[in-house]
Amino acid sequence: MRKIFLILFLVLFLIGLSYTKKAKPKVSLASTHVKTAIERVSEQKLREYLTNLTDNDDIAGPDQKQTRYSPYNGEKGKPRGNRVEAEYIKSHFDSLGLESSFQDFTVGGAGTRNIIGRIKGRKENEVYILTSHMDSTAAMSGTNNPAPGADDNGSGTVLVMESARVLKSLGVSFEYSLEFIAFSGEEQGLIGSYYYVDHIPQGKVVKGVINVDMVGYGPNSECVNFYYWPNTGSNILTSKILEVNSKYNIELNIRTGSSTNGRSDHAAFGYAGKPAAFGYECGINNNPTYHSVQDTMDKINFSQLTKTAKAVAGALVELANAESLPSPNTPTPGGPTTTNSPGIPPTTPTATPVLPAPTSKLYNCYPDPKCSSGQKNIQLCPLICYPK
Repeated sequence: MRKIFLILFLVLFLIGLSYTKKAKPKVSLASTHVKTAIERVSEQKLREYLTNLTDNDDIAGPDQKQTRYSPYNGEKGKPRGNRVEAEYIKSHFDSLGLESSFQDFTVGGAGTRNIIGRIKGRKENEVYILTSHMDSTAAMSGTNNPAPGADDNGSGTVLVMESARVLKSLGVSFEYSLEFIAFSGEEQGLIGSYYYVDHIPQGKVVKGVINVDMVGYGPNSECVNFYYWPNTGSNILTSKILEVNSKYNIELNIRTGSSTNGRSDHAAFGYAGKPAAFGYECGINNNPTYHSVQDTMDKINFSQLTKTAKAVAGALVELANAESLPSPNTPTPGGPTTTNSPGIPPTTPTATPVLPAPTSKLYNCYPDPKCSSGQKNIQLCPLICYPK
Protein backbone atom coordinates (compact mmCIF):
# COMPACT_ATOMS: atom_id res chain seq x y z
CA MET A 1 0.00 0.00 0.00
CA ARG A 2 2.83 2.35 0.86
CA LYS A 3 4.42 1.63 -2.51
CA ILE A 4 1.19 2.61 -4.26
CA PHE A 5 1.04 5.92 -2.38
CA LEU A 6 4.71 6.59 -3.19
CA ILE A 7 4.14 5.92 -6.88
CA LEU A 8 1.07 8.21 -6.93
CA PHE A 9 3.03 10.93 -5.17
CA LEU A 10 5.86 10.75 -7.72
CA VAL A 11 3.41 10.81 -10.63
CA LEU A 12 1.60 13.88 -9.24
CA PHE A 13 4.93 15.60 -8.53
CA LEU A 14 6.16 15.07 -12.09
CA ILE A 15 2.85 16.31 -13.52
CA GLY A 16 3.07 19.45 -11.38
CA LEU A 17 6.69 20.05 -12.40
CA SER A 18 5.78 19.68 -16.06
CA TYR A 19 2.87 22.12 -15.68
CA THR A 20 5.09 24.65 -13.91
CA LYS A 21 7.59 24.60 -16.76
CA LYS A 22 4.89 25.02 -19.39
CA ALA A 23 3.21 27.81 -17.48
CA LYS A 24 6.40 29.87 -17.18
CA PRO A 25 5.80 33.07 -19.17
CA LYS A 26 8.06 33.77 -22.11
CA VAL A 27 9.41 37.19 -22.93
CA SER A 28 9.31 37.69 -26.70
CA LEU A 29 12.38 38.96 -28.48
CA ALA A 30 10.32 41.78 -30.01
CA SER A 31 9.17 42.94 -26.56
CA THR A 32 12.77 43.00 -25.35
CA HIS A 33 13.80 45.17 -28.29
CA VAL A 34 10.83 47.50 -27.84
CA LYS A 35 11.73 48.02 -24.18
CA THR A 36 15.36 48.69 -25.10
CA ALA A 37 14.37 51.16 -27.81
CA ILE A 38 12.10 53.08 -25.44
CA GLU A 39 14.84 53.25 -22.81
CA ARG A 40 17.38 54.54 -25.33
CA VAL A 41 15.34 57.52 -26.54
CA SER A 42 17.24 60.50 -25.15
CA GLU A 43 15.83 63.93 -24.34
CA GLN A 44 19.40 65.23 -24.37
CA LYS A 45 19.84 64.04 -27.97
CA LEU A 46 16.56 65.66 -29.01
CA ARG A 47 17.74 68.95 -27.53
CA GLU A 48 21.11 68.63 -29.26
CA TYR A 49 19.57 68.03 -32.69
CA LEU A 50 17.07 70.88 -32.29
CA THR A 51 19.80 73.28 -31.18
CA ASN A 52 21.67 72.53 -34.39
CA LEU A 53 18.59 72.84 -36.62
CA THR A 54 17.60 76.25 -35.27
CA ASP A 55 21.12 77.74 -35.08
CA ASN A 56 22.23 79.90 -38.00
CA ASP A 57 25.66 78.55 -38.94
CA ASP A 58 26.59 81.84 -40.61
CA ILE A 59 26.34 83.77 -37.31
CA ALA A 60 29.03 83.36 -34.65
CA GLY A 61 27.90 81.85 -31.37
CA PRO A 62 24.66 80.06 -30.45
CA ASP A 63 21.40 81.55 -31.67
CA GLN A 64 17.97 80.56 -32.99
CA LYS A 65 18.03 82.60 -36.18
CA GLN A 66 18.24 79.89 -38.80
CA THR A 67 15.80 79.60 -41.69
CA ARG A 68 14.99 76.32 -43.40
CA TYR A 69 12.61 77.96 -45.87
CA SER A 70 12.65 75.76 -48.99
CA PRO A 71 13.29 78.43 -51.67
CA TYR A 72 16.34 79.65 -49.70
CA ASN A 73 19.26 77.50 -50.80
CA GLY A 74 22.15 79.95 -50.99
CA GLU A 75 21.73 80.68 -54.69
CA LYS A 76 21.85 84.30 -55.90
CA GLY A 77 22.58 85.66 -52.44
CA LYS A 78 19.69 83.87 -50.70
CA PRO A 79 20.15 82.43 -47.19
CA ARG A 80 21.51 78.88 -47.34
CA GLY A 81 19.85 77.46 -44.23
CA ASN A 82 17.67 74.88 -45.98
CA ARG A 83 20.68 73.41 -47.79
CA VAL A 84 22.92 73.52 -44.68
CA GLU A 85 20.42 71.72 -42.46
CA ALA A 86 19.71 69.12 -45.15
CA GLU A 87 23.43 68.34 -45.12
CA TYR A 88 23.33 68.15 -41.32
CA ILE A 89 20.48 65.63 -41.32
CA LYS A 90 22.17 63.46 -43.95
CA SER A 91 25.46 63.55 -42.03
CA HIS A 92 23.53 62.33 -38.98
CA PHE A 93 22.14 59.38 -40.95
CA ASP A 94 25.64 58.68 -42.30
CA SER A 95 27.14 58.71 -38.80
CA LEU A 96 24.65 56.03 -37.74
CA GLY A 97 25.61 53.76 -40.62
CA LEU A 98 22.30 54.13 -42.46
CA GLU A 99 22.07 54.03 -46.22
CA SER A 100 21.40 57.70 -46.96
CA SER A 101 20.56 59.78 -50.00
CA PHE A 102 19.21 63.12 -51.20
CA GLN A 103 16.19 63.40 -53.47
CA ASP A 104 16.45 66.67 -55.39
CA PHE A 105 13.56 68.72 -56.76
CA THR A 106 12.61 72.39 -57.09
CA VAL A 107 10.35 74.76 -55.17
CA GLY A 108 9.54 78.09 -56.82
CA GLY A 109 12.51 77.66 -59.15
CA ALA A 110 14.93 76.98 -56.30
CA GLY A 111 16.64 73.66 -55.78
CA THR A 112 15.88 71.79 -52.55
CA ARG A 113 15.91 68.17 -51.42
CA ASN A 114 14.39 65.42 -49.33
CA ILE A 115 16.76 63.55 -47.03
CA ILE A 116 16.33 59.77 -46.75
CA GLY A 117 17.93 57.30 -44.34
CA ARG A 118 17.33 53.57 -44.65
CA ILE A 119 17.75 50.42 -42.58
CA LYS A 120 17.45 47.42 -44.88
CA GLY A 121 15.17 44.60 -43.72
CA ARG A 122 15.05 40.95 -44.72
CA LYS A 123 12.11 41.80 -46.98
CA GLU A 124 14.03 44.63 -48.58
CA ASN A 125 11.28 46.05 -50.80
CA GLU A 126 8.61 46.15 -48.08
CA VAL A 127 9.04 49.27 -45.97
CA TYR A 128 7.67 51.22 -43.02
CA ILE A 129 8.42 54.94 -43.20
CA LEU A 130 8.77 57.59 -40.48
CA THR A 131 8.52 61.12 -41.89
CA SER A 132 8.60 64.78 -40.98
CA HIS A 133 9.18 67.98 -42.92
CA MET A 134 12.38 69.83 -42.16
CA ASP A 135 11.58 73.14 -43.90
CA SER A 136 10.23 76.16 -42.01
CA THR A 137 8.42 79.45 -42.50
CA ALA A 138 7.72 82.56 -40.44
CA ALA A 139 4.87 83.86 -42.60
CA MET A 140 2.91 85.18 -39.65
CA SER A 141 5.82 87.47 -38.85
CA GLY A 142 5.96 88.69 -42.45
CA THR A 143 9.35 87.12 -43.13
CA ASN A 144 11.08 83.85 -43.77
CA ASN A 145 14.50 84.86 -42.49
CA PRO A 146 14.82 84.02 -39.70
CA ALA A 147 12.36 81.13 -39.47
CA PRO A 148 13.70 78.91 -36.66
CA GLY A 149 10.74 76.50 -36.79
CA ALA A 150 11.55 74.77 -33.50
CA ASP A 151 8.09 73.23 -33.28
CA ASP A 152 7.11 73.47 -36.96
CA ASN A 153 8.73 71.25 -37.73
CA GLY A 154 11.98 70.95 -35.90
CA SER A 155 10.16 68.85 -33.30
CA GLY A 156 9.09 66.22 -35.83
CA THR A 157 12.45 66.24 -37.57
CA VAL A 158 14.47 65.57 -34.40
CA LEU A 159 12.00 62.79 -33.51
CA VAL A 160 12.81 61.17 -36.87
CA MET A 161 16.55 61.62 -36.29
CA GLU A 162 16.42 60.15 -32.79
CA SER A 163 14.24 57.22 -33.86
CA ALA A 164 16.77 56.41 -36.57
CA ARG A 165 19.59 56.45 -34.02
CA VAL A 166 17.74 54.26 -31.54
CA LEU A 167 16.50 51.65 -34.01
CA LYS A 168 19.89 51.36 -35.68
CA SER A 169 21.54 50.97 -32.25
CA LEU A 170 19.50 47.82 -31.57
CA GLY A 171 21.67 45.93 -34.05
CA VAL A 172 18.84 43.59 -35.02
CA SER A 173 17.73 42.26 -38.37
CA PHE A 174 14.25 43.65 -39.04
CA GLU A 175 11.71 41.73 -41.08
CA TYR A 176 10.85 44.86 -43.07
CA SER A 177 12.97 47.78 -44.20
CA LEU A 178 12.70 51.12 -42.40
CA GLU A 179 13.02 54.56 -43.96
CA PHE A 180 13.47 57.84 -42.14
CA ILE A 181 12.63 60.86 -44.29
CA ALA A 182 12.90 64.60 -43.74
CA PHE A 183 10.89 66.29 -46.51
CA SER A 184 11.40 69.78 -47.86
CA GLY A 185 8.79 71.92 -49.61
CA GLU A 186 5.99 71.04 -47.18
CA GLU A 187 5.10 74.66 -46.47
CA GLN A 188 4.58 75.30 -50.19
CA GLY A 189 2.02 72.51 -50.58
CA LEU A 190 3.60 69.14 -49.63
CA ILE A 191 5.83 69.33 -52.69
CA GLY A 192 8.57 67.10 -51.30
CA SER A 193 6.29 64.29 -50.17
CA TYR A 194 4.32 64.33 -53.42
CA TYR A 195 7.59 64.17 -55.30
CA TYR A 196 8.63 61.14 -53.23
CA VAL A 197 5.31 59.34 -53.74
CA ASP A 198 5.39 60.06 -57.47
CA HIS A 199 8.82 58.41 -57.66
CA ILE A 200 8.24 55.25 -55.62
CA PRO A 201 9.90 52.55 -57.74
CA GLN A 202 7.90 49.65 -59.11
CA GLY A 203 7.96 46.69 -56.73
CA LYS A 204 8.44 48.77 -53.60
CA VAL A 205 5.63 48.20 -51.09
CA VAL A 206 4.90 50.95 -48.58
CA LYS A 207 3.40 49.04 -45.66
CA GLY A 208 2.79 52.15 -43.57
CA VAL A 209 3.81 55.77 -42.99
CA ILE A 210 3.90 57.60 -39.66
CA ASN A 211 4.22 61.35 -40.18
CA VAL A 212 5.00 63.69 -37.27
CA ASP A 213 4.50 67.43 -37.68
CA MET A 214 4.47 69.82 -34.69
CA VAL A 215 4.64 67.53 -31.65
CA GLY A 216 6.52 69.82 -29.25
CA TYR A 217 3.99 72.41 -28.05
CA GLY A 218 2.11 71.43 -24.91
CA PRO A 219 2.11 74.01 -22.12
CA ASN A 220 -0.66 72.41 -20.07
CA SER A 221 -0.71 68.73 -21.02
CA GLU A 222 1.45 66.14 -22.70
CA CYS A 223 -1.03 65.29 -25.44
CA VAL A 224 -0.49 64.33 -29.07
CA ASN A 225 -3.05 63.41 -31.73
CA PHE A 226 -2.44 60.32 -33.85
CA TYR A 227 -5.06 60.10 -36.59
CA TYR A 228 -5.18 57.48 -39.33
CA TRP A 229 -6.18 57.84 -42.97
CA PRO A 230 -9.48 55.92 -43.40
CA ASN A 231 -10.02 52.85 -45.55
CA THR A 232 -6.35 52.05 -46.06
CA GLY A 233 -5.61 49.86 -43.03
CA SER A 234 -3.87 52.86 -41.42
CA ASN A 235 -5.53 52.18 -38.06
CA ILE A 236 -2.94 49.41 -37.63
CA LEU A 237 -0.31 52.12 -37.22
CA THR A 238 -2.13 54.19 -34.61
CA SER A 239 -3.28 51.09 -32.73
CA LYS A 240 0.34 49.99 -32.41
CA ILE A 241 1.38 53.41 -31.07
CA LEU A 242 -1.45 53.31 -28.51
CA GLU A 243 -0.55 49.75 -27.52
CA VAL A 244 3.12 50.58 -26.96
CA ASN A 245 2.25 53.73 -25.03
CA SER A 246 0.01 51.74 -22.67
CA LYS A 247 2.01 48.51 -22.38
CA TYR A 248 5.30 50.22 -21.58
CA ASN A 249 3.83 52.97 -19.34
CA ILE A 250 5.08 55.88 -21.44
CA GLU A 251 2.17 58.00 -20.14
CA LEU A 252 1.67 60.16 -23.21
CA ASN A 253 -1.93 61.35 -23.60
CA ILE A 254 -3.03 60.31 -27.08
CA ARG A 255 -6.15 61.23 -29.03
CA THR A 256 -6.92 59.05 -32.01
CA GLY A 257 -9.50 58.48 -34.71
CA SER A 258 -9.81 58.61 -38.50
CA SER A 259 -9.27 61.79 -40.46
CA THR A 260 -8.52 63.04 -43.96
CA ASN A 261 -6.86 66.17 -42.61
CA GLY A 262 -4.45 66.77 -45.47
CA ARG A 263 -2.30 69.56 -44.10
CA SER A 264 0.90 67.58 -43.76
CA ASP A 265 3.03 65.07 -45.64
CA HIS A 266 1.06 61.95 -44.69
CA ALA A 267 -1.62 63.19 -47.11
CA ALA A 268 0.56 62.51 -50.16
CA PHE A 269 0.57 58.85 -49.14
CA GLY A 270 -3.07 58.74 -48.04
CA TYR A 271 -4.32 60.12 -51.36
CA ALA A 272 -2.23 57.44 -53.09
CA GLY A 273 -3.94 54.70 -51.07
CA LYS A 274 -0.96 54.03 -48.80
CA PRO A 275 -1.52 53.41 -45.07
CA ALA A 276 -0.68 56.68 -43.32
CA ALA A 277 -0.95 58.17 -39.82
CA PHE A 278 -0.50 61.76 -38.70
CA GLY A 279 0.89 62.80 -35.32
CA TYR A 280 0.55 66.39 -34.12
CA GLU A 281 0.17 68.23 -30.82
CA CYS A 282 -3.28 68.56 -29.26
CA GLY A 283 -2.72 72.27 -28.66
CA ILE A 284 -1.94 73.09 -32.27
CA ASN A 285 -4.87 75.50 -32.68
CA ASN A 286 -3.75 77.51 -29.65
CA ASN A 287 -0.06 77.64 -30.52
CA PRO A 288 0.84 81.37 -30.47
CA THR A 289 4.17 80.84 -32.26
CA TYR A 290 2.73 79.15 -35.38
CA HIS A 291 4.69 80.24 -38.48
CA SER A 292 6.47 83.01 -36.61
CA VAL A 293 9.96 84.06 -35.56
CA GLN A 294 8.90 83.22 -31.99
CA ASP A 295 8.81 79.48 -32.78
CA THR A 296 11.92 78.83 -30.68
CA MET A 297 13.23 76.09 -28.40
CA ASP A 298 12.07 77.71 -25.16
CA LYS A 299 8.46 76.99 -26.22
CA ILE A 300 9.09 73.24 -26.61
CA ASN A 301 7.76 70.75 -24.06
CA PHE A 302 10.67 68.29 -24.23
CA SER A 303 8.97 65.81 -21.93
CA GLN A 304 6.06 65.58 -24.38
CA LEU A 305 8.44 65.34 -27.33
CA THR A 306 10.49 62.60 -25.66
CA LYS A 307 7.42 60.54 -24.78
CA THR A 308 6.15 60.87 -28.34
CA ALA A 309 9.50 59.66 -29.67
CA LYS A 310 9.39 56.68 -27.30
CA ALA A 311 5.90 55.65 -28.44
CA VAL A 312 6.75 55.99 -32.12
CA ALA A 313 10.13 54.26 -31.91
CA GLY A 314 8.64 51.37 -29.94
CA ALA A 315 5.79 51.00 -32.42
CA LEU A 316 8.22 50.90 -35.34
CA VAL A 317 10.20 48.09 -33.70
CA GLU A 318 7.07 45.97 -33.45
CA LEU A 319 5.79 46.88 -36.92
CA ALA A 320 9.10 46.12 -38.60
CA ASN A 321 9.25 42.68 -36.98
CA ALA A 322 5.57 41.75 -37.40
CA GLU A 323 4.56 39.03 -39.86
CA SER A 324 0.82 38.65 -39.31
CA LEU A 325 -0.60 42.15 -39.85
CA PRO A 326 -3.68 42.48 -42.05
CA SER A 327 -3.16 43.62 -45.61
CA PRO A 328 -2.49 47.39 -45.80
CA ASN A 329 -5.42 47.70 -48.20
CA THR A 330 -7.91 46.23 -45.75
CA PRO A 331 -10.69 48.81 -45.10
CA THR A 332 -10.89 50.08 -41.55
CA PRO A 333 -13.43 47.86 -39.75
CA GLY A 334 -16.53 49.67 -38.54
CA GLY A 335 -15.68 52.99 -40.20
CA PRO A 336 -14.31 56.10 -38.48
CA THR A 337 -14.00 56.00 -34.72
CA THR A 338 -12.44 58.17 -32.05
CA THR A 339 -11.00 57.04 -28.72
CA ASN A 340 -9.24 59.09 -26.10
CA SER A 341 -6.77 58.68 -23.29
CA PRO A 342 -8.20 59.22 -19.79
CA GLY A 343 -8.89 62.85 -19.01
CA ILE A 344 -8.61 64.05 -22.62
CA PRO A 345 -11.85 65.36 -24.13
CA PRO A 346 -12.83 64.04 -27.58
CA THR A 347 -12.27 66.15 -30.65
CA THR A 348 -13.76 66.00 -34.10
CA PRO A 349 -11.12 65.21 -36.73
CA THR A 350 -10.93 67.80 -39.48
CA ALA A 351 -12.04 66.47 -42.85
CA THR A 352 -11.34 69.71 -44.75
CA PRO A 353 -9.45 71.69 -45.84
CA VAL A 354 -7.15 69.26 -47.61
CA LEU A 355 -3.94 69.70 -49.52
CA PRO A 356 -3.83 67.67 -52.74
CA ALA A 357 -1.06 67.85 -55.29
CA PRO A 358 -0.40 71.57 -55.87
CA THR A 359 -0.73 71.12 -59.64
CA SER A 360 -4.11 69.36 -59.43
CA LYS A 361 -6.88 70.59 -61.75
CA LEU A 362 -9.53 69.28 -59.38
CA TYR A 363 -8.96 71.82 -56.60
CA ASN A 364 -8.92 75.57 -55.98
CA CYS A 365 -5.98 76.56 -53.79
CA TYR A 366 -5.65 79.63 -51.56
CA PRO A 367 -3.07 80.91 -49.06
CA ASP A 368 -3.59 79.98 -45.42
CA PRO A 369 -6.30 82.34 -44.03
CA LYS A 370 -4.30 82.63 -40.81
CA CYS A 371 -1.85 84.82 -42.75
CA SER A 372 -2.61 88.54 -42.68
CA SER A 373 -3.91 90.18 -45.87
CA GLY A 374 -0.52 91.75 -46.54
CA GLN A 375 1.16 88.32 -46.49
CA LYS A 376 -1.16 86.40 -48.81
CA ASN A 377 1.23 85.18 -51.45
CA ILE A 378 2.49 81.72 -52.27
CA GLN A 379 6.05 82.53 -51.22
CA LEU A 380 5.05 83.29 -47.63
CA CYS A 381 1.92 81.25 -46.92
CA PRO A 382 1.13 77.54 -47.26
CA LEU A 383 -1.72 76.69 -49.63
CA ILE A 384 -5.10 75.32 -48.60
CA CYS A 385 -7.03 73.56 -51.35
CA TYR A 386 -10.73 72.77 -51.74
CA PRO A 387 -12.43 70.55 -54.32
CA LYS A 388 -13.77 72.53 -57.33
